Amino acid sequence: MRFPIRRSRRSTSAGAVLLVFVMLACGGAIPLQGCGGGSSTTNLLLNIVILLITRAAGGTVTDHNASLVIPPDSLAMDTTIKVQPAASLPAAPAGLVLIPGTAYAYGPAGTTFSPPATLTISYNPATVPTLTQPASFALYMVSGGSYVSVTGSVVNTSAHTVSAPVLQLDTYAVLGVTPVQDPPQSR
Repeated sequence: MRFPIRRSRRSTSAGAVLLVFVMLACGGAIPLQGCGGGSSTTNLLLNIVILLITRAAGGTVTDHNASLVIPPDSLAMDTTIKVQPAASLPAAPAGLVLIPGTAYAYGPAGTTFSPPATLTISYNPATVPTLTQPASFALYMVSGGSYVSVTGSVVNTSAHTVSAPVLQLDTYAVLGVTPVQDPPQSR
């Protein structure tokens, strides 16, 4: 089985040395055992981005709708950063809803930044749950099986993004407030 791999030969001031995209498609060009067989109409697409960020130069790691900007001298050492869409997320707390397509896992988990890196995640307005206002969105980190609000979240409703300073690599997602609907009045 072969996987398509791209390596960037360009040297960038962002300190990017190696970029690898790994794409696996169930039922697509790469048949995989356990994907539901050839008659399945469901495709699973996993995108994994792996990028070496040098401590001295910092850099940017981007995958689809997420971008992590790491300032120079923020890492303790040169680090290979991995990002992929998150799986197995906890249920959103009462009053909040997970915005579809906004959950990403960054690794190696626990890698810290000083000064903080900036994480920006885009959302698709067409997938925002009914009655949920984008102005209520915030970035959350998954910690111990629950969501923890990231201080300093900023929503840009024109660009459809949520940004916040982050102190470590972990799983992050955008959650929004779900308005409480009044119960129907009895007559």
